[in-house]
Amino acid sequence: MDPKLVQKLKPSQRLVVVEGDFLQVDLSNVLGPADGSWKVVANLPYCVTTPILEKLLSQVQPWAPEMWLMMQHE
Repeated sequence: MDPKLVQKLKPSQRLVVVEGDFLQVDLSNVLGPADGSWKVVANLPYCVTTPILEKLLSQVQPWAPEMWLMMQHE
């Protein structure tokens, strides 16, 4: 969570900014109908990579069949 970055990002038709803990967010409320039009681009913190990957693969794939992920090495 990075409030300073959230302030700088400008939501648009192609960008939705959701501030919060990804593991706690109800994705169906954020993403709407699962139509496969979303893309995930993320830099995942090492300490929570596994739970985030599990959520992405089990819950997000219907919305975002394309994911670009980088895992931090600590």
